[in-house]
Amino acid sequence: MPLYYRRNVLKIGLSAAAASMLPLNALAAAMQMPDNRRSLDLYNIHTAERLSVCYYKQGAYLPKALTDINHILRDHRTGDVTDMQTELLDLLYAVKRRIRAKGPFSIISGYRCPSTNEALRRKTDGVAKKSYHTKGMAIDIRLPGYDT
Repeated sequence: MPLYYRRNVLKIGLSAAAASMLPLNALAAAMQMPDNRRSLDLYNIHTAERLSVCYYKQGAYLPKALTDINHILRDHRTGDVTDMQTELLDLLYAVKRRIRAKGPFSIISGYRCPSTNEALRRKTDGVAKKSYHTKGMAIDIRLPGYDT
């Protein structure tokens, strides 16, 4: 089995394990914030855009902030935008709080329109035919100080 394949399998397994455990503790802690504010700091490596935004406050998602997040997570190849799942944003927020992230999440891939996903699938191994990226339910990130 090639090294890159084993490494990808390991990454996927570890990511799945971490994701399954994280929301129970980290998101619960996030909900205990004084006014339930949730914010994200994002950097799109393809467009060099940066966004620091509070997207949830006093029990409600903030529509303008969600629009801004959807824009920075757009398909940078086509400009297509979709509504990203708020649960995904909350998971990012929980990760941020859990690891006490100081810098922004570097966005490698957010939303991908179906045609972009298909083009990537033809060129690259590891791109799912029915990728959650095409549904606004997945994001690939990097964090400063953490190996990927």
